[in-house]
Amino acid sequence: MVEGPHTPSRRAFVGALGAGSLAALAGCAAARERAPFLGSDEDEDGIHEHGYLFVEVDGEEVDFSESKYVIEESDAAPEFHFHDYDEDERWHMEGEWLTLSEALDLLAEMEYAAENGAHVLTVEGEVYDERDGDEITITERDDGEIEPEEYELRDGQVIEITVDSA
Repeated sequence: MVEGPHTPSRRAFVGALGAGSLAALAGCAAARERAPFLGSDEDEDGIHEHGYLFVEVDGEEVDFSESKYVIEESDAAPEFHFHDYDEDERWHMEGEWLTLSEALDLLAEMEYAAENGAHVLTVEGEVYDERDGDEITITERDDGEIEPEEYELRDGQVIEITVDSA
């Protein structure tokens, strides 16, 4: 998301979504034009769900508009990916239900593991490990802190992962 003098910050955006604005926008024609697949599309071909993923490492946000994450420009996994025509942080989950851990593992240069109760997250080839003093927080806007290996993704979820390295 490009920020300007009249553009809300990412945190303000997430906060606004948490306040219920996504539900309010769901019926708005303008929102449907901007997000034509808003909502669950489960049918005989499986599922098609959407949400938002924000990953920030030491104040730097991962740019999911990079070609390695975009299915039209790479070998991105069809089960969990981003599109070049969509908002940078808007994920698409298709075909099968995934946990957050499974979804992260499908992204290029990203991986999640829980080791002895500690988060271990690889982002763009760098490993961050709570056992080494790195601080990793993983939240969903409505559910608070979540465990990626157990947390099943569903339509409309906003996931935020912050890493402060030691």
